[in-house]
Amino acid sequence: MQPRHLWTQLIENDFIEHGVISNVGFCRTADGSLIVVLPKAFQARNLQDRLKHDQDFRTRHVFRLVRLFRKTIYDTNCTIQYVGVTPANPVRTKTADPLLDSLEAAIRLRADYRRNGLWLPKRRTRVRNSPAHTITWPTTIRLIAPLLDAGTIIFPETIHEKRIRDPSHILSRLHAYALRDIFARTGETHFLRDIPQDPESRNSPVFRNPIPHLRALRRQIFSDRGRLVLGYLDAYLGDRALLTGAQPRPDDTLGFTTAFERIWEHILSHIFTPNAKHRFQLPQGKWFQYPDANAPQPTKAPMTDVVLDDDSAFAIIDAKDYALSDSLRVFNGSRLAGSHNDHYKQIIYRHLMMAQHRRDATNILAFPSFGQPGLFALAGCHLWDGLPQSAVFEVYVDYERAVKSWIGEERCDIVASLHELVTNINGFKRRIHIANPALQL
Repeated sequence: MQPRHLWTQLIENDFIEHGVISNVGFCRTADGSLIVVLPKAFQARNLQDRLKHDQDFRTRHVFRLVRLFRKTIYDTNCTIQYVGVTPANPVRTKTADPLLDSLEAAIRLRADYRRNGLWLPKRRTRVRNSPAHTITWPTTIRLIAPLLDAGTIIFPETIHEKRIRDPSHILSRLHAYALRDIFARTGETHFLRDIPQDPESRNSPVFRNPIPHLRALRRQIFSDRGRLVLGYLDAYLGDRALLTGAQPRPDDTLGFTTAFERIWEHILSHIFTPNAKHRFQLPQGKWFQYPDANAPQPTKAPMTDVVLDDDSAFAIIDAKDYALSDSLRVFNGSRLAGSHNDHYKQIIYRHLMMAQHRRDATNILAFPSFGQPGLFALAGCHLWDGLPQSAVFEVYVDYERAVKSWIGEERCDIVASLHELVTNINGFKRRIHIANPALQL
């Protein structure tokens, strides 16, 4: 496939965002070809050359990515929040009578409805005076006039955020439209009383030609039932074949993710187990609404990726899925891999952690790399003069070793590697302090 055509296919499948490949995983093209986008750890020039010329190396890592997604889906709480599914084959040939396929789809839609009811997704809405749900203060302040009582501000009503079923979703409307048509044909009019009738169904172009809209929905809906309903509606409302045994369902072999950094967090959490805590919550902040200074509202608590807490180290570890341009440049210490924002955030985390646990933490930014001598490689430390406790250490984690350990393909001595890393960090701290006594790490 030519590079220009490949880029076009990635754009059409939403793998490109702001001119950059944003997804990792498997992408099917219109002709059924498969495009594989490996994680950013493979973007160094030497690895690109090796992937191009070393078929065995390329094949190993493609299959390893398949296993990585399978473990993510089945063994973590990422599931479909971060990992989607790649359709097995977007091109279907008509090997059956469309009339029979439409009849089979109608039978399946009827059976699914009797088991599960109408497909209704949830959406957020706002309600008044509902204590069981979270108060939306900006909306409350904007819409409700407060009362002043002895210097205290009282809101007679509050606006709350609530999740409700949404019958206005286009898939719900198409589902109801098809079911009404099916039950009208079968004579089961008693079912029609519970299915809403859409007044726009006669004139709306969506109902006259629903197939393009159903195809667009495949990029938005990943639940098992939602994709099954999509496939049934596609066969019933269109003329595509619903092949027996090939109904649209999540494919647990191929997948893709828009947030590989979240998967990298899980891998690092495993690497630092058993003394690591994944997605650790820090103390909440407070918001004071002017001019009242007596009733602050808590803000959302920040979350660290991984916190290591054992006798040898107390560390805040931030998983970074960044592309390291070339291993030779990285390991000679000539390049700062993390952004300034990454370092700023770590300093805030460190102070919040100290306020919560009364222990001084070591801040680590962990980047995936490739081909280094051991599991960990200490790249360096960044800090600001005159700003105590601003030290942030950058560490490279061997992507291949880490992934093989996580999926159970190979064991590595994580305890010894971690002890070596902690020893190197502590020794480097001492050397920095001896050379720069005025600095407070």
